[in-house]
Amino acid sequence: MSDIIMRYEDYLIHTKHASDNTVASYMRDLRQYASYLGSEGVDVLDADQAVVSGYMGSMKAGGKSAATISRALASIKSLYIFAIQIHEIEENPIQNIKIDKAEKKLLEITIKRSPDRSSSSTGTGKNNNCISPNCRHFPCRWIISRPHTPMVACMSPGVRASRKRSQ
Repeated sequence: MSDIIMRYEDYLIHTKHASDNTVASYMRDLRQYASYLGSEGVDVLDADQAVVSGYMGSMKAGGKSAATISRALASIKSLYIFAIQIHEIEENPIQNIKIDKAEKKLLEITIKRSPDRSSSSTGTGKNNNCISPNCRHFPCRWIISRPHTPMVACMSPGVRASRKRSQ
């Protein structure tokens, strides 16, 4: 692996205090990029815009999604910004590269009525189980399920659903 990539990894870990997952993701993207550059006979610090564009094209031709290509480009761009900061290169070869935007996926949620209805029968107009502190709506205890994030929300007009805070 290129010396600049190893120094960048140290920078992510010790200076930026990036999470293990972030470091692993960046390094995976950069190893793949360095492998491509090696097959083209180009050093990481000698790559120009045409070489980087060729890499993006090869990823697209290889069936990679726009989100994957965008993430890889962000990793590579970050590496070159680091290289500029430590005066290894003068110009970022990714500066003018544009790629297709990743398609945003719609969030799928399931809404169901909670079996706990004790809070809506108090007659006070307050619901202590609602995430909205000023809730005055009946009934407002609903469970919204989405992967890994159960929420309890007031489903009245003008009240926004958000994650339930632990008490």
